[in-house]
Amino acid sequence: MKLRMFENFQENPNEFSDKIGRTNVNIDLYDEPSEIKYGMIQEGRVTWTMDLTYKSWGVDFDGARIKEMYFDIEVEDEETEDTKTVTIEVPANSISSEKTKYELGGFPLSLESIEIQMNHTMDPEFWKVTMYIGSND
Repeated sequence: MKLRMFENFQENPNEFSDKIGRTNVNIDLYDEPSEIKYGMIQEGRVTWTMDLTYKSWGVDFDGARIKEMYFDIEVEDEETEDTKTVTIEVPANSISSEKTKYELGGFPLSLESIEIQMNHTMDPEFWKVTMYIGSND
């Protein structure tokens, strides 16, 4: 597992905070609303958790979920044809664990990418999320 710096030494050792962007955690959006269609994600941050159970024989992975996140999308303004930035904020615990899937790769268990099925709404309660955790090499 990648070592995290001081930002992750808190009450929950299974909670992580990662940057979103081209060289960090990648986000792919599907069925996005018309106001952000064809936008390019610029930057942001995601806080996520891994549910681990420590057993005498090792560690059992029980799942993962996104706690909260925000990201900026650069879109073209239809009226002026200039670009503008739209910030998507996902408040704490607004994405249910029932609508979150994950695919687990090998070590290190870092968050590699996120797919969001937005269902044509900006409301994260209606999104379906897939988290890709770990290396696929």
